[in-house]
Amino acid sequence: MSVAPGLARSVAAGTPPLDSDQWDEDQLAEVRRWQAVWPAGKPLLTTIDTPEIFNTRERDHIQATHGSFDNNIAVLTETIERIKGAPLASPLEWLDY
Repeated sequence: MSVAPGLARSVAAGTPPLDSDQWDEDQLAEVRRWQAVWPAGKPLLTTIDTPEIFNTRERDHIQATHGSFDNNIAVLTETIERIKGAPLASPLEWLDY
């Protein structure tokens, strides 16, 4: 079985149980409590598997990199809607700063 890298390893389906190789042993219980209260039906991990992401309503794009999440319209829309518990009042339009 292949092991997901980094933080993905703590939430990806089919990964080995949490252990002190991944987390500080003193924090394992807290991480397990966090996972136990995650809302049912919501994926724990969303991965970006495209080389580019959209950052404007006109579908302009930039390279998908480690730091591009805060310019990614889809990711920020999903994040805000998850926090709000409701759809956005209007779509995000410009994240090309």
